Amino acid sequence: MGLTEIAPPSLSLGSLGAINFGGKVPYYYLVLLFLLIFAALQYRLIRSPFGRAFISIRENEDLARSIGIDSYKYLVIIVVISAAISGFSGALYAHYVSFIDPGVFAFFFSVNLVMMVIGGGQGTFVGPIIGAIVFTAIPEMLRVFGDSRMVVYSLVVIFFVIFLPRGLLYYLSRIFRTTEQPVTMPLQKQAGKGKESAK
Repeated sequence: MGLTEIAPPSLSLGSLGAINFGGKVPYYYLVLLFLLIFAALQYRLIRSPFGRAFISIRENEDLARSIGIDSYKYLVIIVVISAAISGFSGALYAHYVSFIDPGVFAFFFSVNLVMMVIGGGQGTFVGPIIGAIVFTAIPEMLRVFGDSRMVVYSLVVIFFVIFLPRGLLYYLSRIFRTTEQPVTMPLQKQAGKGKESAK
């Protein structure tokens, strides 16, 4: 039947009273605070020896084993870390909506979470954050299509999978990358120029 009447979180300040995060604006800053905390922890983790081991396992697990990395141990560690962050995020979500049941995590919700990672940029640090912003906004904008919005959303997902397989971050970085690149000539022109200089 689900859990009902989940109270919003509050922070007790002793004799000074308490901070209630029941409103949307205070809750936004609460979630933003934990986002920054978890992002900082992940950033430090990626650049630690543990993080380099995780990346090597992701790229080539057999090669990682050949250089002495215990892939089973590291995979268990990363699953525990991921589950802890996901569980904490789920708790924040439950306190925000004040009601939660198994139907909350339906097929659409699960697909949208996966698309936040893939659409933003799988295997990157900032990509999933960009994907979370984009794929939170897209379903809301598609409400103008009424009952057909799921069909349109499916087309959006297919478009991202086919035409943007590396995620938005990769293509945005290519668009906004500086155009001041070293100028190189084709090999035939270089050879011709070399002959002219030799003459």
